[in-house]
Amino acid sequence: MSDNATPMRDEMVGFLADQKAKATTSYMNRGRGFEHADTEVLKVRWIEILGEMAQLDYSHAVERDDIEAELTVRGIEPPAEALDMDRMMANIVADLIRMRVEEPDKFAKMQAMVGATALDALLGRYGAPSH
Repeated sequence: MSDNATPMRDEMVGFLADQKAKATTSYMNRGRGFEHADTEVLKVRWIEILGEMAQLDYSHAVERDDIEAELTVRGIEPPAEALDMDRMMANIVADLIRMRVEEPDKFAKMQAMVGATALDALLGRYGAPSH
């Protein structure tokens, strides 16, 4: 592990915690749309949305955030253990490599959103050739 790995990880964890807090506050301010939804239904939908996001389809990102917020309010963690993370990461990396070649403007926007260093580290970790 490089000397920069821990600070980068800590920065990412802090960023994600801040984003989760903002998403939960937003969800609560909008009236808890999933308040009466069955917990198991919410978990299944959360897994479905993450599968879509593995294909770089972010059209349901707000719904995912709202489901996570509702589960958080209920004191329940999203069912991350049910995800095939290796397959998801392979799909994400493949789509990012394709995007870098075929849609460089979209890839540049992704770099700006996520951070070029973090995106390069992700691609490098999963064996993607550098461009």
